[in-house]
Amino acid sequence: MKDNNKAYLLAISAVVFWSTVATAFKLALRSLDFIQLLFLSSCTSLLTLICLNLLRNKGKVFTFLALPKQFPDNSNRDAPQLFQNKSPKLKFFLTEFFWGSINPFFYYLVLFSAYNLLRAQEAQAINYTWGITMAILSVFILRQKLGIAEIIGIAISYFGVFIISVQGKILQTDFSNIRGVLLAFVSTFIWASYWINRTRSKKDLVDCLIINFFSGTLLSFAALLLFSDFNFTRFGVTASVYIGVFEMGLTFFIWNKALQLTNKISRISTLIFLSPFLSLFFIRFFLGETILWSTVAGLLLIITGLLLQNKSQP
Repeated sequence: MKDNNKAYLLAISAVVFWSTVATAFKLALRSLDFIQLLFLSSCTSLLTLICLNLLRNKGKVFTFLALPKQFPDNSNRDAPQLFQNKSPKLKFFLTEFFWGSINPFFYYLVLFSAYNLLRAQEAQAINYTWGITMAILSVFILRQKLGIAEIIGIAISYFGVFIISVQGKILQTDFSNIRGVLLAFVSTFIWASYWINRTRSKKDLVDCLIINFFSGTLLSFAALLLFSDFNFTRFGVTASVYIGVFEMGLTFFIWNKALQLTNKISRISTLIFLSPFLSLFFIRFFLGETILWSTVAGLLLIITGLLLQNKSQP
């Protein structure tokens, strides 16, 4: 099979997996609270990533222990100032542990809270604007400039979010659940901040994610002790394992591999726009939610804005 064919197969698999996670979130939250879900899914993702590294590195789990003695000059720009005077290996571990407190711990804590308050179709649609949020944050973090087309795209996408949030009642501006909407919106900023940092890092992605999820697992375990309990249901555990593998662990690796294999990144990347619409099918079929016209209209506006933004990039 040619590399482009492999890339398409991997990319389509990733899109299908990502399309199911909104449904999986809501199903899991029927029998678990969001802290329990975060802990179980973080544990699963950590184990999944360790297995990936075992397969990739011929039995070596933590390849960061074999780091070179010196990093390139620009390899530690993502390290907080507090860690700058540490040894390279300790600095690497502490930095990634810090970013693990952002994602998965804080990001999924906020996202699961949003899903707990909103319809699945609303939460997943709003969360899908993280690409727009990343463009906005890149202006402040990476000192990049936005063109006119990008600004128009951002405005169109956020108008789509507004339509979804008020369920199409534009003149009444009566938000379905303002707290849930705000949490879903905040989650996009957390996610975008994390991945902008990842673009600045020269370290191996899976190595970084292993430490991130080790951090997230420890922090969610502490939260579980303080604010929740260990009363897990069998269905909740099953749903959490699915989320840990196909939302947090394996799927991003599959998507990243697809981008590495193809020489047509733009075509592969556009496949991701199928995900939110395919997600509506799973939400309707498995959750029984009535898909609102405002969700479909809002999603179309969000995708239009994202496409306009991507088209304007060189």
